[in-house]
Amino acid sequence: MVKLTSFDFFRKLPREYTYGTASGGVLSILVLLIVPMLIFFETLTFLSGEIQTDIVIDPNSEENLRINFNVTMLRLPCQFTEIDVFNFFGSKRRDIEKEIQKVVVTGQMGEKFLHYHYEVPRPAVDNPARAAKTLVPPGFQVKSLNKDNFNETLQKDKFAFVNFHAEWCHWCRELQPIWKSFAVAAEQKDMNVNIYNVHCPDNPEICGQQQKIAGYPTLRCVGFAFKERNVQRRICRPMDYWPGPTTVKSACQAESFLSYVFHCMPPRMFHQGTALHPDFQFQRTEDVLLKYVEKVIIDSHDGPPTRSEKPRAVAAVREHAEEGCNVSGTLYVKRVPGNFVVLANSRDHNFDPKGTNTTHIVHHLTFGDQLTPAQLKQIPKNARHDIDPFEKELFSSPAEHTSHEHYIKLVSTFYRLGRLGSSEVLGYRITASNHFYDSEPSVPDVKFSYDMSPTAAVVTRGGRRWYEFLTNLFAIIGGFYVVMELTDGLFYR
Repeated sequence: MVKLTSFDFFRKLPREYTYGTASGGVLSILVLLIVPMLIFFETLTFLSGEIQTDIVIDPNSEENLRINFNVTMLRLPCQFTEIDVFNFFGSKRRDIEKEIQKVVVTGQMGEKFLHYHYEVPRPAVDNPARAAKTLVPPGFQVKSLNKDNFNETLQKDKFAFVNFHAEWCHWCRELQPIWKSFAVAAEQKDMNVNIYNVHCPDNPEICGQQQKIAGYPTLRCVGFAFKERNVQRRICRPMDYWPGPTTVKSACQAESFLSYVFHCMPPRMFHQGTALHPDFQFQRTEDVLLKYVEKVIIDSHDGPPTRSEKPRAVAAVREHAEEGCNVSGTLYVKRVPGNFVVLANSRDHNFDPKGTNTTHIVHHLTFGDQLTPAQLKQIPKNARHDIDPFEKELFSSPAEHTSHEHYIKLVSTFYRLGRLGSSEVLGYRITASNHFYDSEPSVPDVKFSYDMSPTAAVVTRGGRRWYEFLTNLFAIIGGFYVVMELTDGLFYR
């Protein structure tokens, strides 16, 4: 009868024929330390899965494209910041304002958030002649300031209302008769308000370097201070709609346009000699200008000032001279090549291309649905950067008339993130190139041009088969043991 021992491939030597050595003991300890570590990493690799990327013809059939953006214009005020969206066929989105949010910021990098910016609807002035009600005496002129007397004059005034203008500005020319009428009316009412003009092309030091004027005309309060009074005003939520030219639907339940202006805007204009209130942004008529001065400025302090009072400080420069705008939101556009543009625009201002600064920070710019933190964690690190390559990148304007353009190529990417690719998530990877150029004589802007790649990437995170894992595990154990045994043979002769 054949015994099983005759088929034994793993024959043994009696223990009394073997003995231990010092070198063998050292190598055995190494085996006990290293083999468990190798087994641990092999198991971790098996559980994590492997990443595989394949390139295919883009099967994406989505009709619309989602754009998620957050951009800070460091030198462009929110009242002049606008976003336009165009596609390859020339179609333009006209309801952008509903989908974006603006925040007034300041600081060298726009790091200080001041308040949210809400657009104030301004009924158009159909007849400038009717907007100026007070008769202006023959030969009357509003006093002009220049770089030689600007600061000196403001030091003597408790309060000044200044019109920063340019002769080539259409809206400035329309405002002049109204501004004269307002100045005469303010003097007749003894409002203790001095009205001035500053012609910016002749005074770039004042308008550009000191006051940072972005659009013409700019009506700004500068140069006085009174004791702060504890004034609390109602805070308005964003308006859903304006049903008429003079009424508003808001949390304030204001009855008229002026009621909204004087009850829902920031409570004070100056504190310790520094301007805090935004520039005048309302309808440019004599009545509104007078109401603005009476209600917002004088009534926001401890009673109407008298001419015998002396100001405690002088404000020739706004506290936040470098006022910018953080604009963010989500846009839905047709999934065709196109661009969205951040630009300076206003229906009743003109802009000097030389003075429009488009320095900006792109905090984030992504396309498609936002991936969850759990999904991002499963995506390879080298691919995460391609989802948002602009993150917190600064683009400076080195000279006047500088526009920026960002060219973006979108690659549809299908992430199969589950075990063996069981679940699929669609995202977009971005390749981008950026450049700036001289846009004279046009007003500078920031353009993001995007296009679709005809190919797509399929990123699969799959796991190996169990038998592959066991094969590797046995290979590690056996192979390392054999290597140590050969090493021991070298030391023992």
